[in-house]
Amino acid sequence: MLRLRLGQGLFRHRVAELEPACRVTELEQQQFLVASHIKPWRDCDNRKRLSGANGLLLSPHVDKLIDRHWISFDAGGELICEHEAAREALRCWGIAGANLIRPFRREQESFLWVHREALRR
Repeated sequence: MLRLRLGQGLFRHRVAELEPACRVTELEQQQFLVASHIKPWRDCDNRKRLSGANGLLLSPHVDKLIDRHWISFDAGGELICEHEAAREALRCWGIAGANLIRPFRREQESFLWVHREALRR
């Protein structure tokens, strides 16, 4: 049985307004992208859970690395990867870094700052 989190569709819509493609793969077809929370759902109040600034549209394999804090982004949009296993996965997938490099908005950066602090080393 499929269970959706209340508000997941609204969250996805709000993320897509800010992030129209995967920053890593450049994939734009949203049917193949995951609306990923930067700050985990379980750690947020309802306002932050549904904030588009708390999300990224990502290709599923990239989402897994973000979700588990194996990779992150700096404020300018560059990919950060400081863990050997994650570097190897990116290499095998043919990913050298972020393909859509652009600065994050101030609201996004506040979530990403916390995400980077939890990055696996």
